[in-house]
Amino acid sequence: MRLLRPTVFIATCLVLCVASSNAGSAEPPDTLKTLKKDHPRLLMTDERLKELKAIHESDPLLRAYVAQAIEAADRDLTAPPLAYEIPDGQRLLAVSRACLDRTLRLGLAWRWTGERRYADQGIANLLAVCEFKDWNPRHFLDTAEMSAAVGIGYDWFYSAMDEKTRKTVRHGLIRHGMKAPIGWGITADHNWNMVCNGGLIVGSLAIAETDPEYAQMIIPRAVKNLPRATKYLAPDGAWNEGPGYWQYANDYLAYAIASLDSALGNNFGLGDTQGLDQTGWFPIYTAGPSGHFLCFADAGMQKVNDPKSKGRRPMPVLFWLARKFHNPEFAAAEAEVVKTHKAEARHVIWYEPPAAAKPRDLDRRFRGSVPVVTMRSAWNDPLALWIGIKGGFNKVNHGHLDLG
Repeated sequence: MRLLRPTVFIATCLVLCVASSNAGSAEPPDTLKTLKKDHPRLLMTDERLKELKAIHESDPLLRAYVAQAIEAADRDLTAPPLAYEIPDGQRLLAVSRACLDRTLRLGLAWRWTGERRYADQGIANLLAVCEFKDWNPRHFLDTAEMSAAVGIGYDWFYSAMDEKTRKTVRHGLIRHGMKAPIGWGITADHNWNMVCNGGLIVGSLAIAETDPEYAQMIIPRAVKNLPRATKYLAPDGAWNEGPGYWQYANDYLAYAIASLDSALGNNFGLGDTQGLDQTGWFPIYTAGPSGHFLCFADAGMQKVNDPKSKGRRPMPVLFWLARKFHNPEFAAAEAEVVKTHKAEARHVIWYEPPAAAKPRDLDRRFRGSVPVVTMRSAWNDPLALWIGIKGGFNKVNHGHLDLG
């Protein structure tokens, strides 16, 4: 008898063991057993909308936010059609983001006012992008963000679409999003992970009652892979890619968790991520009294309170964090920034009444792989003394050779 080489023998044994293990394994639990069958079920259910309208009656701040969001939706009514444009030869990302922004604005205006013109324009945007040849999966952020946009649109405009239109949008979402070739982003240890997994979660939940196989595949995989990146929020909310990418990563983590909560009533432990309940403090403390962020990891010299600057723009995810973790101080900090800007749809969707101003600690230490310390002499004083120091390692994504 001819003997197998040791390496071949070991490999053969491993294959047989894996095959035996798979053959005897139990079926995975039904991810969708608690699915809310009707639409809308993503981010803002009808129950949440009813709650917001009740708050709106007596809350002047929310009334102002709603008016500003609908005013922006009015501008979308005459915006040029979305077109397949990759100006740098690599990214469709600007189009994906335009679709998401329009969907949120027009969707909120449609559901708040009931005026059909908002729904018609929103549906036209969905049909336009579903006719694209693809959503540029080679740069998977583009595909993930468009999947979120079309998923939310399908869900929110569902009652305004006939069955033929629903089928067209649904098939576009499946063809360009759910079936797109997936790159390394879903297992990355930085913002790509949250964006790629978050966008796919939203898209798959939108169509889960008609095409459940996508959510059944995507959600367990995302729940497994997201901690590869979210672990860096531990122990107290720092983000190693800096305050600029903090927003991008946490926007999509919020889309994922909020959609799982609203559609399934179950976020599979993602909401218990260590540091997530504290991470709202990170952009608050890393913005100095001048309005500039502590400049590290591509944050740039971004100014908080100057609407003409390219700086700290509003971060509606702070409202979501305030609501999720019962910390209205996050909402209060965000409301201060919105005063010099404009509210957007997510400020309404995730609205949490801001708390009365409370004294904050002047100094704060954020631990983690890129630890940060900030110290100041006062809050609400543009001439206060302030210093920020960061440490960490030079190989972090978006990091610079700037330790010390």
